[in-house]
Amino acid sequence: IQSCASVGFTDVGHRRTNNEDAYYEDSTRGIWLVADGVGGLDHGELASRKVIESGANTALSGNIFQRMDQLIQQLSVSNRSIFDEATRQGYRCASTVAALLHYEGQCAAVWAGDSRIYRFNRQKLEQITIDHTDESIDGSSGSSNTINRALGAEASIELESRCFSVAAGDRLLLCSDGIYNYINRSQLTELLRLPSLSASSDAIKQQVLSTAADDNLTAIVVEIT
Repeated sequence: IQSCASVGFTDVGHRRTNNEDAYYEDSTRGIWLVADGVGGLDHGELASRKVIESGANTALSGNIFQRMDQLIQQLSVSNRSIFDEATRQGYRCASTVAALLHYEGQCAAVWAGDSRIYRFNRQKLEQITIDHTDESIDGSSGSSNTINRALGAEASIELESRCFSVAAGDRLLLCSDGIYNYINRSQLTELLRLPSLSASSDAIKQQVLSTAADDNLTAIVVEIT
C-alpha cells in the first residue's frame, strides 16, 4: 500500500508586501492544494484562503474518481461563494487552484488558472496541468499571459481534471507561477532529484529567492512511498 509525505512553503518574495498565495497539505488524507490570488483584482488573499479552506473541508471517500468529484463539487461551491461575496461588496476577486489527490496508487489533479502540478519519476519531469491562460502581446514588455479561468471570477466554473497512476519513488510538485517563472525546467528537474523532500523544497525556494522573485512563491513537494 502506498503512502505519502510532503513538504510545503510559501514566501512573499522580494517585491510584494502582501502574500496572496496559500497552500494546504494533508498526506494522511492524500490531499494537497496551492492557490494564488489573481493579480489586478481585489483581495486576492481572501480568495486564495477561501479556496484552501474549501479543500481542507472536503470530506473524501470512495475511489479516486469519487474523491475527485467530491473535491470538484466543494471547489465549485467555493467559487460561487467567492463570486457572491465580491458582488455584494462591489469588488472583483479570484484565485487559481492546483489540487492533488492520492488514493491507492492513483492520483487526481484538479485545477483552474496557471498554478501547476508536475510529476517527476526520477527520470523526467512532466507537467500534469495545462495553464488556463491567453497570451497577449504588450508593446513595452513583449508577450504576457492572462488567466482566463479562476475561482470567483464568474458565477460558475468548469474545473479541469485528470487522473493518472503513480509509483513508489515518484515526486509531485504543486506550485504557483512565482516558482516556475523564475526557475527553468532543467533546474527544477535537478532540484527534485535531491535526496530528501526537505532538501528539494528548500533548494527550490532558495533558487527562486536568488532571482528577482518579484511575485509570491508557493510550492508543495509530495513523495509517493
